[in-house]
Amino acid sequence: MKRIFPSLVVLLLVGAGCISIVEPGEDLSPESTEVAAVQENTPVMTDELKQLLLVACRETAGDYDETTLTCTCESGAVLDEDSGECLAANGTPAGIRGQEILERQARQAACVDSSGSFDTEAQTCTCPAGQEAAETDGRCAPVTP
Repeated sequence: MKRIFPSLVVLLLVGAGCISIVEPGEDLSPESTEVAAVQENTPVMTDELKQLLLVACRETAGDYDETTLTCTCESGAVLDEDSGECLAANGTPAGIRGQEILERQARQAACVDSSGSFDTEAQTCTCPAGQEAAETDGRCAPVTP
């Protein structure tokens, strides 16, 4: 099992304000959140960040251990320590997220291959006049009355 937090990721999370470092002997006021067993320079994680990591791991076919904050990927998948996702051999996320990405890429290719224009933000296909994107595969096809 690999730890999800290499030093670089922890530094980025601290910089973004997602976690904070608690020094030994530091006065912890009652208002502080997530005060747990504090060890020297241990990152204190918010519930929101814990949830994001859990979802990233589980949606990519990983097994997330909330006690140790580790993600174990299925056989053949590799943990991306930056995102917390399990990646398939082709580099895309495994599990539900990977399937959604592959489906979106297929719809985009079908749209463009049939003279359409795909908007990656809106996830929609704009077809030439007199055509519309098919519900089944996203290809532009003549509008049927």
